[in-house]
Parts: sequence; structure tokens; C-alpha cells
Amino acid sequence: MADLIKYLEAYRKAATLEEKLEAAEKFARAVGPELQAFVRNETMSRSLGEEGAEEVFQVSLIAITQGLRRSRAKTTRQLWGWCYKIARHKLIDRLRKLASTKVTLMDMESLQGVLDASLHVEPISQGTADDLDYALKLLSSAKPPCFAYLWAFYILEWDYKAIAEMYDLAYDTAIRNIQRCLELAQRLAAANP
Repeated sequence: MADLIKYLEAYRKAATLEEKLEAAEKFARAVGPELQAFVRNETMSRSLGEEGAEEVFQVSLIAITQGLRRSRAKTTRQLWGWCYKIARHKLIDRLRKLASTKVTLMDMESLQGVLDASLHVEPISQGTADDLDYALKLLSSAKPPCFAYLWAFYILEWDYKAIAEMYDLAYDTAIRNIQRCLELAQRLAAANP
């Protein structure tokens, strides 16, 4: 890890563009594996998936190497803190971008198809509706994402693939989340008759 400071100093002292590029490349190779592990851990905890982790890692590494000349780090610890700070900022940028693009509008034909299909649905009985409402309230207070997953799967009748795309999950993760949420809902309903 002490090599990081050595690479940073070599970058600062480089006289030619070729020397700067060589020092930046050595720095990127040295910082890459640990930074990738950090980014993967941070992105997986926010359900961005492998593709999201790889994108955030690449963007972070580029930003770090481009910003080497502005780094004021004097110790390895300060340098890692600087790198992690940039990576966190890039992750936040990615999350903001995803949040702003989540809403998708349906074209008129698709909307008309949904409306037509909803006209042919038979209403459920009042007792079933009350039970469903009670179970959904329990579930939303216990674990809010479960409410959204089960609502999309059972009420909106989305398939696993659509739910995975909507919530930016892997297909298998969407299946497991829905199964776990259903089990949770059943346990909550059994515990609160």
C-alpha cells in the first residue's frame, strides 16, 4: 500500500506526459483491486447489480486517475480516503441518474390494453378485500420493499423479469425477494389473525 504514495509522488514529479501517463497507470493498477471490492460492496448493498458495480468502478477509477494532480494526500490513509470519497460520489451520481429515469410512460395503445383488461376483472368479495388490505398494511409497516414487490407481482401481475428490470435486480434475486416477501407476509398474517 505504501506504493500508492510512491506512485502519486512519481506522478507529481513527472516532467513529460509519457511519465505522467505511466505513473497514473501504475497507480490505477495498484488501487484497482481494493477499489473494485469497495465499490462492489457499496453497490450490492444498494441493489445496483454487477453491471452497476462495474460501471461505478470504471467511472470512479477514471475520475481518480484524472484527479491525481489535485490530490493533496500525504499519507496512504489520506489517499485511500480521497479515493473512497470519489467512488462514493460516483455511486451517488449513479443512484441519482437511476432515480430520475425510473418513471416510464406507456404509449396510448398499451394504456388502452391495460384499461380494457381491467374492465373484465371480477371484483373480489368484501371479506377478501379486507383481509388483503390488512395483510398489506402489516407488510408495508414491517418491510416496505416487500409491499412493492408483492403488489407488482400479485396485483399488477408483472412477471419476475419486469419486476427485476423495474427495481434494477438480477432475475434470480427478484424471484428470491418475492418468495421471501410472500413467506414474511404469510408469517405476519398468521401471527396477527
